[in-house]
Amino acid sequence: MLLREILTEVNQFRKKAQNLNREFDDVLKRAGIMQILEKDPHVILAAAKNKKIPIGGDNGALSILKLKKQLIDLQNMFYDFSDYLEPIDLLPFVERNEYKYIMTKMREKNEDISSACKIGNIMFATTMRSVVNDNQRWNLMKYRIKQKWRRKNIKRVV
Repeated sequence: MLLREILTEVNQFRKKAQNLNREFDDVLKRAGIMQILEKDPHVILAAAKNKKIPIGGDNGALSILKLKKQLIDLQNMFYDFSDYLEPIDLLPFVERNEYKYIMTKMREKNEDISSACKIGNIMFATTMRSVVNDNQRWNLMKYRIKQKWRRKNIKRVV
């Protein structure tokens, strides 16, 4: 892929992620991206049937399912360019429970931090939560994507 194509995908991802963050801000603050991604849709519907959560409304089951679908679509966009991201760059923005998860997976399987970060949806959730809405972090992420693309695709001629 050309660098221009990757940067176009990155910018499209950011626009959609910002719109999603604006539209579902209160649901994301209450539940969190990781919990919504890992929750089975049948569990959400069962909770709505048992009247633990409302069916409609801003915080209802239908809005959570709509959010889950949009998050999965965004995650597919993210995975198109996530090869050019280093998980270690996102580590400072990881929440405490995610950090514990990474460290336990790392110890259990004797992996490095990069491999442990790729387990689950942690890279995506961290990018959605901390990087997309902050211009400085976003520009730094784009810079790192450009650098890694150049390292992968430009061979030095000696």
